[in-house]
Amino acid sequence: CKPCQLVTDFIALCCLVGNDFLPRLVAIDIYEKGIDELLAAYRAISPGRRGHLLSAGPVPKLVLPRWKELFEQIMKLEALALLSDQGLRIHREESVSTGPSPPDSSWDGLSICIEGRKSFSADQIKEAMIKQGCKVHGAHLLKKSKKKCTWLARCEDPKSAIMALVSEVKVQEKKLKVFWADPGCFLDLPCSTPPDSPDWPSQCVAAILHTFNALLGWAPEHRDETDAKSVEWQGTLASVIKEQIEFWLGPTNLRRDAYLRALVRMHADRFVPLKALADFRRMKVWCQDLEFISRALEQSSHLDVIRVGHEIFVRSIKDNGRRRGETPLIVARQRAAIELVAAGDCRAAINVLRSDYYRHALGPSAEPSANTDDINDLSLHRSRAYLTGIQWVTNYYISGCPSWSWFYPAHYAPLCEGLHSVLSLPCEPPPLGKPFSEEMQLLAVLPPESSYLLPTGLRALMTDEASPIADFYPSKFVVDEDTQGREWRDVVLLPFIDDARLCQAVAQAENNLQKSWHEPPQAFCATAFADGKERKQKADEDSSPGLGKAAKEGNKDKDGALSKVIVWDFYPEDPLPCQKTFFSPLQVYSRYVLKPWRRWRQHRATRL
Repeated sequence: CKPCQLVTDFIALCCLVGNDFLPRLVAIDIYEKGIDELLAAYRAISPGRRGHLLSAGPVPKLVLPRWKELFEQIMKLEALALLSDQGLRIHREESVSTGPSPPDSSWDGLSICIEGRKSFSADQIKEAMIKQGCKVHGAHLLKKSKKKCTWLARCEDPKSAIMALVSEVKVQEKKLKVFWADPGCFLDLPCSTPPDSPDWPSQCVAAILHTFNALLGWAPEHRDETDAKSVEWQGTLASVIKEQIEFWLGPTNLRRDAYLRALVRMHADRFVPLKALADFRRMKVWCQDLEFISRALEQSSHLDVIRVGHEIFVRSIKDNGRRRGETPLIVARQRAAIELVAAGDCRAAINVLRSDYYRHALGPSAEPSANTDDINDLSLHRSRAYLTGIQWVTNYYISGCPSWSWFYPAHYAPLCEGLHSVLSLPCEPPPLGKPFSEEMQLLAVLPPESSYLLPTGLRALMTDEASPIADFYPSKFVVDEDTQGREWRDVVLLPFIDDARLCQAVAQAENNLQKSWHEPPQAFCATAFADGKERKQKADEDSSPGLGKAAKEGNKDKDGALSKVIVWDFYPEDPLPCQKTFFSPLQVYSRYVLKPWRRWRQHRATRL
């Protein structure tokens, strides 16, 4: 691979993540490992062996066949992203299970072991358990090592012990490890006397040693009459499992659980394989016996359980997974898309879901705009503009601005399926055009509240309701909020600026003015001074074109001395003002660290 072309390819790839000129593709989200996925797709097309995305030369151009292969890789991500936008996730997030294995028949249903830091006390352990709703008699120290300690706790009822196994018990923001204990191997330890009390009987030392032997597998074959008493806990476990699965498939959880919604949506009858639910973390801790779980669910009045061969399926009697606004047609499209993704046909899945995407991703568009009622025309229009944008941004960063008039004419990006389909068409470069003047730039980007930064004669164009371009500055507009509440990801749906209308309005305002309208914009006035005082220029006072070269009389101090300006206005035809001197890191170290240290040593040597 050539390093220069790799850098050029990376610049072009970053366009797909979004920047000041282009919106991001729906499949690429930098908060969800988007850069990693993009680079993985880039490696999959073998750029070093089969060619780069852009041609070599001072003005690189898109190599369309290579982009076609890249978009084929991204389409796999895009199909999953479109389903995720509709609250459906096919692949479950893999997590390493660190919890205990399910208890066996030797468990008494009340005793649990807790592992935590050695600095924790038994009272802290008990308080942490009570905060999680686990009723315990007390905690007794069993084992103490250099870093960790193990306590034995006896719960008041089986439900408290069962829920403690999956609860997130914390002491001082540190999570404790809770697992079930086989108390048939434990002697009946007193619950009221802590192990560090002076009243702790010497007989308990032998009991603790016997406990360690039991935990290590050295228990005697016959247990004596002092063994802890057991309670019936299987019925309680069955009731807890039934309540948990009823909650998972209920209306409160199912509409928010994207993975479980996809499992339900995958079949027309809404039945979910029971083994899929048994793979959840809580079920891995409680029970892995599908027959036991099915017998518990058969007692529910909210669930249906069926058997198909050796497979067991469960569903909620009511369809709790349908969100507001989801019609049977939308549900059918979601099911078809899930089946296509599972079969590996991601492009067909995108074709099924693209009408829902473009129906949401409309917003204002620039003229000439596409027919919003025709999905094919809308996709074609945005796809060609997006490819032109990738070429424009790449040339902008490498060889300079290739066009002053180009901009992407929509707020949302096209789908990779549309980009893939237009790669056979030629990519026509936009015309060069000419840049806006500084006044027109401010008119194009400022809100009406900042109109005082404009020359006096142009402010009415933003604030007057009778202005020919008043529709460029709406007082009310729609904000497409991010689904996860991140405000910086919101899309503000403002109208696009028509440069022809803007130029015409500015020319008309120039003709209506009595004096020359070439007043410097207030945004470029010298308002910050070295003495720390800020002097804001009045909006209606006369300004001179030479303000960038010398301060006005109003900027003088009381004694008539001219204040030193540290913020200057600047015009392209003027020479650059004197810039502040900047120091390199080595100069900063020498000036502010090395020299004071040498002076201190000299001063100390003089005193000695």
